[in-house]
Amino acid sequence: MQATKILIADDDRDMRTALRLRLEQQGYAVDECADGLGACARSRAATYDAIILDHNMPLGEGRDIAVRLRGHTPAPIIFISGSSPEDFREIVMSLPETYFVRKPFDEQKLAELLESVLPSGAASGR
Repeated sequence: MQATKILIADDDRDMRTALRLRLEQQGYAVDECADGLGACARSRAATYDAIILDHNMPLGEGRDIAVRLRGHTPAPIIFISGSSPEDFREIVMSLPETYFVRKPFDEQKLAELLESVLPSGAASGR
């Protein structure tokens, strides 16, 4: 069976690498990119089960990218950002399957969120 596929879009290379390694240890297949336009391009070229998206990135603010992504993918979008949750209330409420986790984040809570938003049997790479 094919592993659950997750896209990470974050301009912080260390954050992307750490998150990718952690998710791969949990059995997920992970692709990554460093900006918003890269996230749009990759999500058009491949199918992802979830997208983890930073808010402040070059070549596209996270909210704008989420709207563009939602135009062609139903994958859950999880914002991971140092911004306050109030800054994301409108976008999370207006787009289906959109969630927010504040940096620094608890890896266990992110794992639980992924488990809850991924289709049955898709979580943990199953």
